[in-house]
Amino acid sequence: MKTVMTPVRFAPEMIAAVKRFASEDGMTVSTWIRGIIAREIRRRQPPATSAGPAPKPQLEYTHNGSPQSETASSSNVVPELCGA
Repeated sequence: MKTVMTPVRFAPEMIAAVKRFASEDGMTVSTWIRGIIAREIRRRQPPATSAGPAPKPQLEYTHNGSPQSETASSSNVVPELCGA
């Protein structure tokens, strides 16, 4: 369950692109943005080592907006929007 709301401001051309991509992927804007952020967090996590604990399951939203459980992976790369 999501409990924290964070206001974020976007330039008009960026939010237009986000809305277009979310629509093309069959997602809400919020779900699309959460998915991008989740992938970037996984990408930046340090690699798992065999000496450490097993990776924790993480939640990723599918194209239809339904949550899907999966184990963290560092192979996902997120394309940059508007060069930011």
